[in-house]
Amino acid sequence: MAWTKIEKSGDYNEVWSPKEEGDSIEGYLLEVRPNIGKYHKTVYTLQVEKTKIDVFGSTVIDRQMEGMAIDTKIKIEYEGVEESKQGNEFKMYTIFVDEDANPISKEESGEKDEDFPDLDE
Repeated sequence: MAWTKIEKSGDYNEVWSPKEEGDSIEGYLLEVRPNIGKYHKTVYTLQVEKTKIDVFGSTVIDRQMEGMAIDTKIKIEYEGVEESKQGNEFKMYTIFVDEDANPISKEESGEKDEDFPDLDE
């Protein structure tokens, strides 16, 4: 039998997976996609320099991201594992907003003009 490795198809973004306390990611919020995958997670897509990176939501992240505007520059910092009042362990994150950041431009996002419709037409 001859096996052939299947390469990934399509365009998938990298996924942020913090390993240690203090790991963080910062970038512009490009997209929020609810109910993704088997566990119906919310996925937040960030523009980090020239790369799009997905961050899978959790109760902690989703509560802090509620109402966050697209194009907001944010930083998500992993604070480690904590214990709830019920004794369950969960991953703790803190989200910061850069109030001084300018909205992301088309050039920074890597988007093309045709991706942004002209509303005057």
